[in-house]
Amino acid sequence: MHCYALLLPTLLYRFFPVVGFDQAFIAGQNFGAWFNIFISGYEYEGHWAAFNALPTAAHTIWGLMAGQLLMSTYTDTEKLKRLIIAALICLAVGYSVSIFTPVIKRISTSAFVFLSGGWTILALAACYWVIDIKSYIKKTLVFTVVGMNPLFIYIYSSIGGGDLFRKIVKPFTNSFIQGYSPWLASFILGLIVLFCLWYVCYWLYHKRIFIKI
Repeated sequence: MHCYALLLPTLLYRFFPVVGFDQAFIAGQNFGAWFNIFISGYEYEGHWAAFNALPTAAHTIWGLMAGQLLMSTYTDTEKLKRLIIAALICLAVGYSVSIFTPVIKRISTSAFVFLSGGWTILALAACYWVIDIKSYIKKTLVFTVVGMNPLFIYIYSSIGGGDLFRKIVKPFTNSFIQGYSPWLASFILGLIVLFCLWYVCYWLYHKRIFIKI
């Protein structure tokens, strides 16, 4: 299924026959822009393509497969080996494809899907090795509260939860730090917003509220 999810968008972007929307990788002039207008009546801000739901389905499928692997009866070494091999394959394909297909996140080109998926799987392998195999980082409350509500925090931040905290905190970081170091002000703002999002998860964890499908 994930092969079709990547092949179909590639073909549509490259060979879409509608005049004015037949430029595969030019913002506002490709199939993604046409699809946005077709379903909503207007082009989305920033040229994000609603059709992304199809190619990025590959990420969901790969994540599911990785989860099933980690819950399997394979040895830790075998699990790690398979994750690394899968990541390297994705990266090899992604960098190869990027020669003729640009890496564009907003329309989720095949190159972007493979490269982002490959680096993510590689990061998962590194975390699995550090946390589960070597136990360099013990399972702590800091990670547990987020891990128990990953779906909630993803959706909450996607619909503007992080932006809300940013709007509240930014005036203070700008007032006290911006004049001395804009970079430091931005960094501290990010840390505070991250803590606020974590605290929401902590509150849910404390109340034993877990959002699942």
